[in-house]
Amino acid sequence: MFLVGAVVFGLGFGTFNPEVNLTIIKIVPRAAATLALSIFIGFTNFGQFLSPMGLKLITDSLGMKGALAPWVVSGPILIAAAIIVALGIALSKPANKSDSANVES
Repeated sequence: MFLVGAVVFGLGFGTFNPEVNLTIIKIVPRAAATLALSIFIGFTNFGQFLSPMGLKLITDSLGMKGALAPWVVSGPILIAAAIIVALGIALSKPANKSDSANVES
């Protein structure tokens, strides 16, 4: 199951992360693109650093023990986050094609 999870995560992250980086570069002024990207990557890595500590805090406060406890906590959170992101993407489609053409250029 770890192998399957790693493949799914790798495919998702490999397609999502470059798009986010390019979006950040597009939406900020050209002179600030490097700073904006470095701030984004810094906060992303800071979140990865804090994640195990946050999961430990949550599992301990819920009285959960064992190797599967972080998975039991993070699984529903990630599913809820995926649903929220999917709804956000579905509900934020441009009203017409001329709006999306202006954003991409």
